[in-house]
Amino acid sequence: MYQAHYSTTRNSRVVQTRLALNRAFLALLDEHGFEDISIPDLTSKAGVSYTTFYRHYASKEQLLDEIAKEEIHKLIDLTLPVFDHQARAPGQSASHVLAKYVSEHRHLWTTLLTGGAAPKLREEFMLIAHGIADDRGAGKNGLPADMAIVFGVGATLDLIACWLKQKKPISIKRFASVYERLVINSIHRD
Repeated sequence: MYQAHYSTTRNSRVVQTRLALNRAFLALLDEHGFEDISIPDLTSKAGVSYTTFYRHYASKEQLLDEIAKEEIHKLIDLTLPVFDHQARAPGQSASHVLAKYVSEHRHLWTTLLTGGAAPKLREEFMLIAHGIADDRGAGKNGLPADMAIVFGVGATLDLIACWLKQKKPISIKRFASVYERLVINSIHRD
């Protein structure tokens, strides 16, 4: 029943169906834990049939993996331009943008990091980070690029997970400062 080619098609009907399923899933995540979301609830909220869901995704875990990939892309798209222009935009660090975005999507990021999508987050983040490093000639700071990427990706996701698990989470500003000191400054010293 599952049709893998649906994940890469540009057919507008297929794209709209996948978008409806993604939106419904995110809406349900705001109301329930991942484990409490059923496929019938999801399809009902999305306005599609049960079999339609299975044409697009083999499981709700696969849908969560797709959302994880999209979230990493959003996070990179938000933070990289700020990181590139930090010297010209004081007070608006990439670390702060990252912390603010994750905080605004706290429930989703908690689900992604604890609901089984953490490996997909890490895999996609590594892939993007390698692409950025290749484009920018990473390793100029004396660190082997592959090791800096592994450290940066792992530390980023682990720190976010730690922050999201705190009973009394530190502020966005404080998290951004900690992240800047522990990760960014470790990797990007000149």
